[in-house]
Amino acid sequence: MKRMANGLLGVATLVTIGCSGPLTRVAPQPPEGVALTKEARGTACGVNLFGVIPISVNDRAERAYRQAVERSGGSGLTNTSVVDRWYWIYVGHMVCTDISGIGFTQGG
Repeated sequence: MKRMANGLLGVATLVTIGCSGPLTRVAPQPPEGVALTKEARGTACGVNLFGVIPISVNDRAERAYRQAVERSGGSGLTNTSVVDRWYWIYVGHMVCTDISGIGFTQGG
């Protein structure tokens, strides 16, 4: 029984470690002299129809980023956070990406 509990704990630990990773820079730091605007969030979703036909899935991060930048009133984002989520729907699954961050514009 103890061996089984240790095995389950080991599997749970591996699964948890596999679901996380280090912070990774996905864009260069904004240049010096930028003016921060406001925090904003963008969301974009797509559907994998029957689990194999992607509809608006591949560009959802780009669409969410563009929406967040527009809402911030800036030309880019800094301190960015990206969250993916998915849901089962009747004909496949829906995949959504949320991007939030603080907008910035080039200083004059």
